[in-house]
Amino acid sequence: MGKRTKDGLSDMGSKKDKRRTDESIGVYTETTSKEEEDQKEKKIDFEFTVQEKVVDLGLDISSAVTGLVLLDTVGRLEKMDFIKLNTSKLTNIFEKADYAKEWLESNIKGYKIRNIFVEANAKMFTKGFSSADTLFTLAKMNALISYLSHKQFNAPVIDVNVTSARSRIGYKNNLKDKRPVKEKVREFVLKNYSEIVIRHHVAKTGKHKGSVVMDAEMADCIDAFVICKGGQVILSETK
Repeated sequence: MGKRTKDGLSDMGSKKDKRRTDESIGVYTETTSKEEEDQKEKKIDFEFTVQEKVVDLGLDISSAVTGLVLLDTVGRLEKMDFIKLNTSKLTNIFEKADYAKEWLESNIKGYKIRNIFVEANAKMFTKGFSSADTLFTLAKMNALISYLSHKQFNAPVIDVNVTSARSRIGYKNNLKDKRPVKEKVREFVLKNYSEIVIRHHVAKTGKHKGSVVMDAEMADCIDAFVICKGGQVILSETK
């Protein structure tokens, strides 16, 4: 045990004082042996490795809100969040893509991204829900954010067919239920994956005014979960 110094820190009591005074500039410098320096570097490397948990990133990309999840290598949820892009400060898809990149850099730390799963571009219209302009914009956003994510995390980007992803997580479409498929899928996910924490708010307007409703962004987060979870299963089937 070393002696306790005045500042409350423990002095480990080395035999020699490793500090020397450089009288020409009036400061202390510390000399250490090469062996000690090597040990410090090994310790830093070890600590850095421990912090980096291997995960897969799932993205539900759009020009309004991009949902994202991190799942570990056995499919357990590590993180669920969203990037809000429909703000007046972001006036075009390039600014939105740059903002998404900056958000990912700031918020995805301590992880080693193994794969990046994104929804494959739609190849046909959905009556009442899409148009040529919408599909074109989504395709451009998908390409931009996919590329920037690939460059940032040095991980492969894997396109996932959304119908295949839904079936891999256990969803079966009930054709008698005429609600939109996305709505039914989200209901299925929340019922069967209790690890997802739902964010709520009290509606201030509309037909649900005064009621507690799910945050709109949760829909994008759940879609990202389906793509990532289903993508992991699909990828495992190819090995």
